[in-house]
Amino acid sequence: MVGRKTNLKVLISKLWEVGATIVKTTEFVQGQTCRWGLAWSFLPASKKIVPSHVAEKNNMSFMLEGLQRHQSAFDVLQSVESYFRNMGASSKLDSASFKVDVTLSTEQCNSILKTQTQNGTDQNILISANCPSDKLNGMRLCVSVIFLL
Repeated sequence: MVGRKTNLKVLISKLWEVGATIVKTTEFVQGQTCRWGLAWSFLPASKKIVPSHVAEKNNMSFMLEGLQRHQSAFDVLQSVESYFRNMGASSKLDSASFKVDVTLSTEQCNSILKTQTQNGTDQNILISANCPSDKLNGMRLCVSVIFLL
């Protein structure tokens, strides 16, 4: 951290002289006080490789209805994971990124949609899907829950 901006310029030029490959600065301000942060690296800058072909993901979005206010968002995620596991699908809860990854076969997806049609809204959490039947082969989906209160 640097307290005088003139010192910052001198330090940056010295870093370039000694071979720093990356030099970054930032400004911290609180009231009338300013300080400057300085970061550098001697490692070569990494190049981001963009694949020439990006695989098309076969995703399906879901809407959750009938949630009670006493249910936390994490409870809903656990219920979603449990729901898909009970239907025979492979599912994995990632609490760090707040999502559930689900992999379904065509038969499992059709079974879930058929079960929902038969059960109506009697389930605690109704998951309604909107997806053409020709897109159901080898379904992999990611469910994220967002609460708007």
